[in-house]
Amino acid sequence: MYRLWIEIYDRDPGTTPQWAAMNGTRVESITRGASAVGLLGILTSMVHIHHISSMKDISENRESPSAMIEEITRCCLLTRARRISRVITSIFDQELRPFEVSASQFSLLVLIARLESASRAEIARANHQERSTSTRNLNLLISQGWVEEIEEEKGGRRRPVTVSAAGRKLLAAAMPAWRSAQAKTKQMLGDEGAASVVELADGLPAEQLAA
Repeated sequence: MYRLWIEIYDRDPGTTPQWAAMNGTRVESITRGASAVGLLGILTSMVHIHHISSMKDISENRESPSAMIEEITRCCLLTRARRISRVITSIFDQELRPFEVSASQFSLLVLIARLESASRAEIARANHQERSTSTRNLNLLISQGWVEEIEEEKGGRRRPVTVSAAGRKLLAAAMPAWRSAQAKTKQMLGDEGAASVVELADGLPAEQLAA
């Protein structure tokens, strides 16, 4: 890659030349009285050469698309984590379908029950979701009557969300289906695989969970 710079000598204010250099080679002499356009022309040429040289280096170092795709296909943790998540979610969805609740809705319902009384923002943080995503999922539970948002006294800003009587009834009724899905998932992953999933999830750094 070309090294580009301008060496400016200021010994004689009247006639001392200013040198523009490329790779240490003088390319043009400009006196202090030379026009700014002349200096700008040299700078433009230098930048153009630098740009061409940089593009050449990038081109020479660019990996082939097939090599990058092969590396991602072989090693990507994201792809594998999402694949595992989709398969496990499908197992729980299938078991919970008779109760007309999805795996994600059931999981959120359990979270709200554990928190007992929490605001929308607190639920979003506890579920490690953005506020908009959490609100959309929460509204589905509210529309089904499984959770309710309590109106506090006049002037109160906090509106806690709790599991309704219908929601608790659903949790109790769907518990056997959840246990069945849990057993099928554990059988698929194996005892060590299931234990690893729990260990990895429980051991995630707090700053990553809060992101």
